This record gives sequence, structure tokens and C-alpha cells, in this order.
Amino acid sequence: MKKILYSALACSLFTFAACTKSETKTETTEIEKTETSANSGQSYGEKITPEGAVAAAELEKSMLAQDSMEVKFTGEIEEVCQMKGCWVTIKMPSGEAMRVMFGEDDYFVPKDVSGKNAIMQGVAYRKIIPVDEQRHYLEDAGKSKEEIMAITQPDTTITFNAKGIIIL
Repeated sequence: MKKILYSALACSLFTFAACTKSETKTETTEIEKTETSANSGQSYGEKITPEGAVAAAELEKSMLAQDSMEVKFTGEIEEVCQMKGCWVTIKMPSGEAMRVMFGEDDYFVPKDVSGKNAIMQGVAYRKIIPVDEQRHYLEDAGKSKEEIMAITQPDTTITFNAKGIIIL
């Protein structure tokens, strides 16, 4: 009876170790995909075209009178998530940075796209960003502990959920 119990336990441990190992491999593969450099004209997510894109200033102006809108716009990427490339921020004319998300991590962009222009298509909307979420974004961007802990209030900002993006 003990032999059967020990065999079952050993089999369970082996199965657990095998599952854990495959999950680690998947995560490593995903991260490796985001380490490549972006080429001009490279697109991510749904395929979109440049036609009909408005400037970031036009988007910002339109959002003064609306809570959300579907739009295609162009802007300069200010920052990119240095963990996986799962978000970018866009410089807006007001001086605010607009965070661009890629669905529920539906796709990622290379981590070296800061300073490049891009065309994005999706939905812009107003969002209240809680303190813990703001701190999480600062951690992803590699900011100092002091900068992270300086966040003490929720922030209302324009956020963009991009269906697709083209790096220019």
C-alpha cells in the first residue's frame, strides 16, 4: 500500500514540475517577442492603415466635449512599458501623457519605440486611475521608489485602447 502511495505522490510531483516548467517557457517566449526592435511601418495588433488619422491635438480637443470616441490618430511615443511592451504613453499638446493600452495584453510592442511616431486606431475614453494602478505603471517604466511613493491621489486622464498600431 505504501508503494502505491509513494508512486502516486511521485507522479503528482513530476506532473506539477512539468506544468511549472512549461509555463516558465511560455513566459520567456512571450518576453523574447517584445525585445526585438521596431522597423518603420511595422504594425501590431489588428492591421490598420494610415488614412484618416488625425493629430493628437485634434483628439485632445475632441475629448473636451466627450467622454469617449472611436478614432485613429497619430502621435509621438513618450514611454513604453519596459517589462513587456504592454503599453505606451503619447505626448499630448497639453503636456499630459495619454496611456495607450493594447486590449487585455492582446499584443505587445518592442521596448525601444520611445521617441518614435505611431498611428493608432481604437477608442479614447476618460478614466479614473487609482493610486495603486498609477504606481504599477511607474514600476513598469522603471521609475525610482521615491517617484512611485509620491503618488497619493487618483488621477482622471484620457486613456486609449488601441486595436492596432503602426510604428512610423
